[in-house]
Amino acid sequence: MAILKSDAHNKWIKTETVKIQKQIEARLVKIELDNYLGNHKHLVGDLWELKFNNGNRIYYTIKIIEDQTMFLILGGNKNGQQKDINKAEKVAKEIHKET
Repeated sequence: MAILKSDAHNKWIKTETVKIQKQIEARLVKIELDNYLGNHKHLVGDLWELKFNNGNRIYYTIKIIEDQTMFLILGGNKNGQQKDINKAEKVAKEIHKET
């Protein structure tokens, strides 16, 4: 599975500690190589979340482009979850409108 990272995701990841960045990157590599998502959950429409034990979340959508492409929309944590979900849902809808 190919993974594309949004600007919002890239901006968020830079605010995290090096340890958390490495944890997230290791998870993304596993997804790319093995298509293994681990702890994840469907939220609404085409929006899903990857859940981490430390409370971090990555909101994503999957769109079929050639094989499958996962779009990482943005990240956050449990504290701002509903705000992040609302923002990510809008972005996911835009991604799926594109041809």
